[in-house]
Amino acid sequence: MRAVQFPIFATFLFFLQFQLILLYAQDRPGENRKSIYGNYALKTYTIADGLPSKNTTSCLKDKRGFIWVGTENGLCRFDGYTFKIFYHKKGDNFSISNNYISTIVEDRNGRLWVGTMDGLNVLDPLTEKFQRFYHDENKPLSISHNKIWSLLCDREGIIWVGTDDGFNRYHRKTDSFTNYQPNSKITGAMVGKSVNAIVEDKSGNLWLGNWSGGLNRFDKRTQRFSNFQQQQLPGRKNPNDIWTLSYHTDGTIWIGTYWNGLFNFNPNTNSFRAVPPPDKFNTSIYSILPVQNQTLLIGGNHGFYWFNSQNYRWEHIQDLKNHAFGDAYKDQDGIIWINAKEGLWKIDRSQYKFRLSELMFDDAEVRSIACSESSLWIGTNNGLFVLDYKTGKTTVFTKNGEANSLTSNDITKLYFDSKGVLWILTENGFDSYDPERGLFAHYNHHSALGSLFNEDVFRDILEVEPGIYFLATDAGLKVYNSN
Repeated sequence: MRAVQFPIFATFLFFLQFQLILLYAQDRPGENRKSIYGNYALKTYTIADGLPSKNTTSCLKDKRGFIWVGTENGLCRFDGYTFKIFYHKKGDNFSISNNYISTIVEDRNGRLWVGTMDGLNVLDPLTEKFQRFYHDENKPLSISHNKIWSLLCDREGIIWVGTDDGFNRYHRKTDSFTNYQPNSKITGAMVGKSVNAIVEDKSGNLWLGNWSGGLNRFDKRTQRFSNFQQQQLPGRKNPNDIWTLSYHTDGTIWIGTYWNGLFNFNPNTNSFRAVPPPDKFNTSIYSILPVQNQTLLIGGNHGFYWFNSQNYRWEHIQDLKNHAFGDAYKDQDGIIWINAKEGLWKIDRSQYKFRLSELMFDDAEVRSIACSESSLWIGTNNGLFVLDYKTGKTTVFTKNGEANSLTSNDITKLYFDSKGVLWILTENGFDSYDPERGLFAHYNHHSALGSLFNEDVFRDILEVEPGIYFLATDAGLKVYNSN
């Protein structure tokens, strides 16, 4: 080896030190993941991005393309960049009635119906003013209760409201409500006063999930209810405490209960089928979202899961913590928005930019990566790994005692020069690699500086002219002329 050692000026050594600083942002960038739903990018929005509370509760994309997000501390409008927050303002009758948002729907006219823990609201998106609806015992045509649990705009454009005490139909012409209450003395009355979920089937019937009342089917023509319940075993929690519903394209209804997990109801046989839980921890089902033919996104007390409705396979989504009012929503562009603890989560399959390949490195630490036309070369602290793009096969090179093996397993840098030669820098010299023969050539350089610095540690390399390389070492900058 012919090397040129840079001189020492006065008492100062021309010494290059490279330091890498990793910055971890609180609003971390999108992650790429694989699942039974397919590959997707996952992005999180938190209070650092402008949300008014840590936990989100509901979501909707309106006709204008805005994303509306319900939180525990206000309603948000998201334009893709910033959140605008609508709060309750004392003394302002055109502000929202309460800051805890439970549910959101959009009607045919583009107005937003917003359910809260204290009142129902209608937002005109043009004026940004809210109209409030409250229960009034002196007005029989007022809404039945102020605590709103569920909303539905059916295929006819009718708004239906589930409250903590009764089911309601809104009449736009009179700006009033028809109330439906449970009454054990009346045949065809609803069972269970709290309406936690509403879905519509392909025949136009409404299905209600009621607390302690099980499943109710409402015939809009006859205005009568049919009730379906499961038997509560002695000493066990009530399986009829329904929290969420989802109508499937096959005509069945998925039921999430607060205590007893997931069920599938078949209206043709009026039968319930229990689904084995994913683990012993997840006993509550808070939300059910169909995302494709056989796949559901299910939120429970132990987080969120992908669920295959054909083989009943569950797949846990890591890092997503849920709460009882968590939910999920799929917009018109196929993007999934998850309302959970610690923010709003966005799942976008169109933004998935990478194909993930699992590499078996054990505990090896990746130090450097270099690409050739056919392979990916990965330098670690435990050898050199080569991944073939086409076959997916991985080849491993290590120091094995033979003269033409790696000079060291502790690799610091990989580099392809202008001729396609691979250079491997290590903690004990550096190598070049001959791919045709599969052999490594070794290089090192020692000088008087060796008494002061470790000259065997090479950190970086740069070809400045054909065959001439700058090498950053722990003993300074060295120049190697291969010509």
